[in-house]
Amino acid sequence: MKKYIRKDLQTKCLRYLSYKLGDRIPAYGKEKVFLGIKTQKSIIKGDSCNAFKFSMENHWGTHIDGPAHFFKAAKTVADYPAENWFFTKPCIIELSSDEDKIIGLDEVKSKVKIGHDILLLKTCFGRFRGKRVYSFNNPVVDAKIGLWLRSERPNIRVIGLDLISLGSHNKRELARQAHRAFLNPRGKGSPILIIEDMDLSCNLSGLIRVIVAPLLIMNIDSAPCTVYGIFNK
Repeated sequence: MKKYIRKDLQTKCLRYLSYKLGDRIPAYGKEKVFLGIKTQKSIIKGDSCNAFKFSMENHWGTHIDGPAHFFKAAKTVADYPAENWFFTKPCIIELSSDEDKIIGLDEVKSKVKIGHDILLLKTCFGRFRGKRVYSFNNPVVDAKIGLWLRSERPNIRVIGLDLISLGSHNKRELARQAHRAFLNPRGKGSPILIIEDMDLSCNLSGLIRVIVAPLLIMNIDSAPCTVYGIFNK
């Protein structure tokens, strides 16, 4: 496996599609939240090693929502097998989207093909990351998109966005409807997991594969994750 990966990447370029965590990061409905990073051990102060402690909610930073985020007795992110996190046929849709705009089904319907397994929506709204508008007034993904994907594009397992959330804090009921449409374990087709607060600022035209590495914590609905994109050089 290691030999295969090394050989495969010789003609490829690997990039992060997720943000690094810092002491101050934006969150849904909060312009800024704090990880409260504290030094536990320090070589400078005479300890034999460095160690740190921090605290965060599971929906801070780049993270993936599981069905248990909105439904009882539903799968958490940690319940999914390892093979669920490898994608070989990404669909990238770039669209211009203003604050509080509703992204409708007509904007994506013709661009998602039967074989695609992950959908990335690049709105360029990430340019506002760190500002109030990013946390409160981001575009909203219409619930109809989730219902249509589950019914007509069943290979799609994940949708990723350069937005703080699938829905806007300023349009909270629409945000709830959208999450339920994608995550409902009892709806038509399989739930589509949601990666929020992705870094999609790079040129995505050569993207050929996506790898998602969620933090595997049992008994919580969703989890922070690191996302890797593999590009043709």
